[in-house]
Amino acid sequence: MNRFKNSQQLGSFGEFCYQKFAIQNGFSIEKIGILEYDFVVFASHKVDVKTTQTKKVKFTGKKVRSDISYDIVSVVDNKVTLYPDLTSPIIRFSGHVIGDIDVLYSEWMLNKSSKNKIVKKTNIHKFRRNLIEKNLQIIFPNKRLRVIFRGSVSKTRWSSSPDNIPGSFSKINNHDLTVFVQMLTLEESEEINKIYLFNHDRFNLIKMKTPDKRQIKKGIKNVIDFDWYEKNQPSLIFNSIEELKKYASCN
Repeated sequence: MNRFKNSQQLGSFGEFCYQKFAIQNGFSIEKIGILEYDFVVFASHKVDVKTTQTKKVKFTGKKVRSDISYDIVSVVDNKVTLYPDLTSPIIRFSGHVIGDIDVLYSEWMLNKSSKNKIVKKTNIHKFRRNLIEKNLQIIFPNKRLRVIFRGSVSKTRWSSSPDNIPGSFSKINNHDLTVFVQMLTLEESEEINKIYLFNHDRFNLIKMKTPDKRQIKKGIKNVIDFDWYEKNQPSLIFNSIEELKKYASCN
């Protein structure tokens, strides 16, 4: 039985198991979740957790940064097993069984709904994103605003349209505007690459395209055609918050 509806749920479960293992073994671990990696272990080692339901014991995908360890959490045969990268600070635990999947799954579900979740500190990068969102709210004080962030290490790595634009009917109906902020990772910081503004009452005028296979499995019916949007709506694409502010003041 596959307990997970999509890869996001599977990934969330794997990160929960990884963090639980680290805490139980006395490792310092901080949740990051942006800048292309999930955790910082021992205050300096960057780790991106890759969760799989196959018997893979080594990450074989593309490593976007050489300073990141890609640790595998394998969810196979009713158990959760850890296979760290060769560069991982916890490589000595390769093959370590974190626990029984049924037990860990129950703990994960309880943690998702509990007020006593594993504490997640607000790091400087999330603080910056929160500040950007607050500034955007100031620009549109009388609008029901939805802000979506997406990060990348390269201006050319926007491999697919975001899952949540346009999003569900409830998201569309409960907001007036969506501001989509592309964040570009530069070493250990982020900066705004582009800002896209979407008026919800004009979504029906925007060209959509067929979702990719992963998005179809999630039940997503359509996604924004960004190539079309950039060609046909350049006045709604900005390089900075200041540019967006000038536009808003004139419209």
